[in-house]
Amino acid sequence: MWHTFAEPARRAIFLAHEEAQLHQSTLVDTEHLLLGLIRDPNSRPNRMLLAMDCSLEEIRQAAEALMPESRAPIYQEISMSPRTKRVFDLAVDESRRANSEQVQPEHLLLGLLRDAGGHAADIFTEAGLFLDSARYALAGLPDETESPRSGHPMTESAQRVLDAAAKAAGADAIDLAHIAEAIANTGRAEREEIEAQLDAAADSLDEAAKALRSAKSAVS
Repeated sequence: MWHTFAEPARRAIFLAHEEAQLHQSTLVDTEHLLLGLIRDPNSRPNRMLLAMDCSLEEIRQAAEALMPESRAPIYQEISMSPRTKRVFDLAVDESRRANSEQVQPEHLLLGLLRDAGGHAADIFTEAGLFLDSARYALAGLPDETESPRSGHPMTESAQRVLDAAAKAAGADAIDLAHIAEAIANTGRAEREEIEAQLDAAADSLDEAAKALRSAKSAVS
């Protein structure tokens, strides 16, 4: 099942596991998953919530209010609660609805919203956040071909790097190693292209110089 989750989604689940451990729970429940999703300030779930005029701090406080006050971590085996497993299934369904090959963090957020009666869904309802508005907010986010921080379109060279990295990654999530390799290969290809253009320009200059000398000789 885990191969269907993209690396950012798996990281959010790992952070949810940390939250459960920190709050002395042997089960990762939906409120822990919610905290894991909003830990990354630049994540798409956070941008969705901000687009809906949601206070991330209030969401965090509401989730933590459901947990024990003690923050001494436990060191026992921690598993996913039945509700969290249901959210995973709903997230897979959301990814399919979006024609996405892998489950992304935003699909987990939509899964939490669909889990009626879950702690996270109750928090969203209390905050006035609903599934339709979340889907609308997600649709308004910049495409992945745009810079996630600025919303500016990518240059052609940057897009070529990402395309090459995606090709190298295959079915796996794109890693920094794929991007680094793509940058090196793209840079090499561009240098070769520039060198070829310079050689062609030099040849053209030689031809022009010969023509000029011929013209001078004819005049003389």
